[in-house]
Amino acid sequence: MRIAFVVLAFTLLVSLPSAQTADSGQTTFVNRCAGCHGTDGNGGELGPAIATRVPTLSDQDLANIIAYVRTLQK
Repeated sequence: MRIAFVVLAFTLLVSLPSAQTADSGQTTFVNRCAGCHGTDGNGGELGPAIATRVPTLSDQDLANIIAYVRTLQK
């Protein structure tokens, strides 16, 4: 359960800066992340598992990843 929460929180942070509901966060994850990382975050054909990695990262690590992803989206 904690892993799902962390993946959802990460997805919300990566998405648009406006407030969103959990459903829109899940939609964002499915649209932007699941294609590579799998719908459950356990890895896919193009991307590694993030479900087990995200909880091990510090807040600063997550902030750095989010900032980097935002630069890729521009």
